[in-house]
Amino acid sequence: TAAGTKPQLSFGRGEPVIQFEDSAKDLPKGERDHLLRKLQNYHEYEDGLKLFSENAEMKKLSRELVGGPESDMEFEIFQSLALLKPARKGSEKPWHQDHAYFNVPMKQSGSGAPTEVLGIWIALEEATVDNGCMHVLPGWHKSKGPIVHFQRRDWQICDADIPSCVPVEMKPGDALFFSSLLSHGTPPNLSEKSRRAIQYHLVPKGMERSSETERLRVFGSEGKDVQC
Repeated sequence: TAAGTKPQLSFGRGEPVIQFEDSAKDLPKGERDHLLRKLQNYHEYEDGLKLFSENAEMKKLSRELVGGPESDMEFEIFQSLALLKPARKGSEKPWHQDHAYFNVPMKQSGSGAPTEVLGIWIALEEATVDNGCMHVLPGWHKSKGPIVHFQRRDWQICDADIPSCVPVEMKPGDALFFSSLLSHGTPPNLSEKSRRAIQYHLVPKGMERSSETERLRVFGSEGKDVQC
């Protein structure tokens, strides 16, 4: 980490910089590294990963997807996550929309997308159905809009509302660009292989923030202080 900083440790789903699986809770320091679940906002501590997030091709695709083909929109990193989903112990991430976690406005983009917030999920290892690849509901970000979430196993969409879905299997280096209103989730990893990925959320540079009150009004009153 950066000099003088001490990352917060978290078990389960709190407000982490470093987050472990629940099953690591009773393990001593030095014996739980294999159960590391998530690193949050790592780009503020690692220059190489921050530089990667500024890749020219990635920025070009982001502008086209959000602003349209002629856009000169510039972005800033709103959030970065390393999603590690360890072998055999990697927990699920129930169905959700990322925007339900974010206190940012839902403004239609220049390309016609329902928001200006863009997620980029990059596979570092092969992501398969067996080890917990992302599953999505294509088109729901436009046809359904924001969906009310509830605190159950997580801050999530009701399981009963989810029809058949599409698994997105990926090879190392593949990238999935998606709207912050895309409904998605990942099942637990019960396989012998980890499923490591990095994820960025981008917003237009200088984008204003909205209030938590407004987010709760749209996505449901049980989502106070939640973290993606």
